[in-house]
Amino acid sequence: MTQKKRPLGTIARKVSPDSTGRFTRQRLTEEQQEEARQSRLLRWALQAEARAILPNERVAECLRAINPMSLGVQVLHSTEHQIAHYKSLIVCGSVWMCPLCAAKISERRRDELERAVTHHVEQGAVYMATYTVSHSLYSHLLSGMQKDAMSKLDEVLERQEGDEKSESG
Repeated sequence: MTQKKRPLGTIARKVSPDSTGRFTRQRLTEEQQEEARQSRLLRWALQAEARAILPNERVAECLRAINPMSLGVQVLHSTEHQIAHYKSLIVCGSVWMCPLCAAKISERRRDELERAVTHHVEQGAVYMATYTVSHSLYSHLLSGMQKDAMSKLDEVLERQEGDEKSESG
């Protein structure tokens, strides 16, 4: 039995992996727009909970406090994309504690990865490797384990380069 190849899921669910441009509401159906609105409301609600639980962390002020270096808050609106955002508010930038920042950072990383993969596919191929190094709470990860993992990665990359050369030549 052969399995149908499917792309891996993405964090940014509102954008098709095959999209050729940036996210705009003009491309979404009314149902998709409502789903996006509900997702945004959920992220704001989750951030409010994180603020309540972690009052001494940066997430407590994220998009709630004015940047002391600015004169005030501005609302910037794009008529082309039909979106708006605030300027001059403090952001925490935490992908782990803040659902608002996590969504923005994940989308930027998705864009970066998409550009990198596209570039490397044009050049020949894309490889992905994940290594898990066995360790305990008391292990010093920056010692020999890191060196071992890096040497294994180098071996794999050298082997792949050799395979590509033998295929082409």
